Amino acid sequence: MKDDTKTPWIIGITASAGGLEAITALVHALPRQTGASYVIAQHMLPSHKSLMFVLVARETELPVEELGADTLPAPDTIYVTPPNRDVIYHQGMLRLSEPAGRAGSPKPSADRLFYSLADE
Repeated sequence: MKDDTKTPWIIGITASAGGLEAITALVHALPRQTGASYVIAQHMLPSHKSLMFVLVARETELPVEELGADTLPAPDTIYVTPPNRDVIYHQGMLRLSEPAGRAGSPKPSADRLFYSLADE
């Protein structure tokens, strides 16, 4: 387990619109203390009212937060990306940004999240 005073490992979890069952099964099986932060980005319609936060929170004892403004990731915490936003990891912060790509492209973008994690 990593030292809590340092930046935690950031684990990106993405899924297509039909991936809710897989995500809930995954978070249900997560250990309570790994020292990692988990970022969930599931593709959904921009106008869709997401229940991801509620559904994930029911399946785990870990704290679950919906990403808002810039967020300093905390260990052993799950972060859920809101609809119609991309999430990137930059300079130690989880940051929401306007969606990239064409109007019909999946949002949030798994590629942007994974590339930002790799870059950092």
